[in-house]
Amino acid sequence: MTCPNCDNPVPVKAIWQATGLSGVVCPHCNFSLSPVYWRSTVLLGLAMFAGYFEASLLGASGYAFAFVMLGMAVTMVLVYSALAPFLLRLRVKADSTALLPHSKS
Repeated sequence: MTCPNCDNPVPVKAIWQATGLSGVVCPHCNFSLSPVYWRSTVLLGLAMFAGYFEASLLGASGYAFAFVMLGMAVTMVLVYSALAPFLLRLRVKADSTALLPHSKS
């Protein structure tokens, strides 16, 4: 992933913060970034499909439900993190004042 403002690489660990994709900050220029939404949706869909496929294979093999759900969650996280550098594109976050509380002067 690269920053659209300074064209420097943004590390993948930036999306694994407590704020997630809503709080990605470029380490070089300190601009707030957000993902392109349709790319993020496609990435999430691919991760969910891989997790569901893996869960169906484990379920058909006779594993316990808890193990199947754990395997599905781990597969989704691994697929998401493996494909994020290739599929996610970032854009500069627009400053929106619509959600800020109104101040009375």
